[in-house]
Amino acid sequence: MKGKYVNKKHTAPKINPIYLGGVVIILILLLLIGGWYVSSLYQKDKKNNLEVSSDQLLLEKAPNIKTLDQEEQKKVIRAITKIGSLEDCQYAEGLVIDGIDYYSVCRDNYLINRAQGGDLSQCNLLSGKSMSVSLCKSEAVQSLHKQGKGSIDMCDSLDSQIDISNCRFRVSLREGIVTKNETHCEAIENEDLRTLCRFQVGLRSFIFEKEDFSCDFLEDNFSNRCESFKELVLENGAGDTRSCALGSNEPFIYDLCREVEEIVYSQ
Repeated sequence: MKGKYVNKKHTAPKINPIYLGGVVIILILLLLIGGWYVSSLYQKDKKNNLEVSSDQLLLEKAPNIKTLDQEEQKKVIRAITKIGSLEDCQYAEGLVIDGIDYYSVCRDNYLINRAQGGDLSQCNLLSGKSMSVSLCKSEAVQSLHKQGKGSIDMCDSLDSQIDISNCRFRVSLREGIVTKNETHCEAIENEDLRTLCRFQVGLRSFIFEKEDFSCDFLEDNFSNRCESFKELVLENGAGDTRSCALGSNEPFIYDLCREVEEIVYSQ
């Protein structure tokens, strides 16, 4: 007996309109976010290009800087220090504005910018009028570390033990506050500075994450002031940017607290 052939029609599965609508909305959102991101990159690149173009136009005025008005002269000096050369500063030789030798300003700012870009040897060429060689190197190391280009070992290249100690403290403190980890303070050899670093890292977690920390490792007088500050902050609500202001009657703690805030907000 022959079997009968049954012609079955295959129908496509039905799609839930709510599901379909959700997919469409997600795709639209992705397109909008992608468009915004590309647009923001374009605007940032455009802004940078405009700044470079503006500086370039100012740099072209350098040979005639002494014929310009004072505000324009200052702008030309800034352009030289950003995109010019050390030789360009020669155009400002003998230029004095409000009693300030802008030839030295030009040279020193140019050298400081290059040092903070990675070449610490530039600090050795400073005039000493705007910044000392040791401070230039110290700030350059800290700037490089902040940019993720340097390490704490760079501090050991500084000229004096005081500069090395201060540099290691600043770099370790920033690293400890950024990572919320006080073990970075152990790289500080000076015991007093190491204690100060531990205090500020603990202060950071206390203010911004409401995590308690002990004041017991501090000396008695400072420990009592620390506990008083903590109680004051807790009474008024920790985790608030006003926390440091609560310690204004304790200038030392207030200054340390403000430094913590500045590091946090600079990230």
